[in-house]
Amino acid sequence: FYASVEVLDDPSLAGRPLIVGGMEGRGVVSSASYEARRFGVRSAMNVAQALRLCPQAVVVVPHFERYSALSRQVMDIFHDITPSVELLSIDEAFLDVSGARRLWGSPGQIARMLRERVREQTGLVCSVGVAATKHVAKIASTLSKPDGLLIVSGPETAAFLAALPVRAL
Repeated sequence: FYASVEVLDDPSLAGRPLIVGGMEGRGVVSSASYEARRFGVRSAMNVAQALRLCPQAVVVVPHFERYSALSRQVMDIFHDITPSVELLSIDEAFLDVSGARRLWGSPGQIARMLRERVREQTGLVCSVGVAATKHVAKIASTLSKPDGLLIVSGPETAAFLAALPVRAL
């Protein structure tokens, strides 16, 4: 999320390996773009180690107030759809849309609408997993990153999970 916000604010960073983190002393990676992750860069890694793995990476200092402001915008969009929003982190939430179906349509239609609204109102992309349970929705969202939608219907759940490696569970 942090890397996505940095790219949103500075489009010249798009497509480049990006590390969001402190450079002084024992700086730590707060976030890394997918391009940097391909080199093994991960959150909570020492920035010096990350730069050894990916020397061509651009390092930017975190802008936590900006991330919080955009997170609030996204969460407000979620709350416009359903009051049942369970915040997990600055960039992740579970939405129970069972009570919103009459107003907004099927869970898939709601997911597509949410992604569209987030992009239109914030400029950010988001990945969405739709499923009957939170755990399966989380897995679906993870598999659809960085900018996708994966719907797992109730009857498809067992087959979907069976096909995954144990690590994914």
